Amino acid sequence: WYEIVTQNSKHLSIILVGSKCDLVKEKGAIDFEEILEFQKSHNIEGYIETSSKTGENNKDVFELLVRKIKEKMDKNI
Repeated sequence: WYEIVTQNSKHLSIILVGSKCDLVKEKGAIDFEEILEFQKSHNIEGYIETSSKTGENNKDVFELLVRKIKEKMDKNI
């Protein structure tokens, strides 16, 4: 999906959202270093973990996205 989106849009604000952070200690969870490597290699502007079960960061993810969009608007991008 990343390639399709970036080919068709030049000025993106991409935020990587990890869900089910309440299960992060469970077997099969992705290592945080792996997430940071993916974020860096794909030029993703932010990363946040959320949980629908606990509500953790559900509001923050939207605030982060709006902040990134506003930064681009302020720079006229």
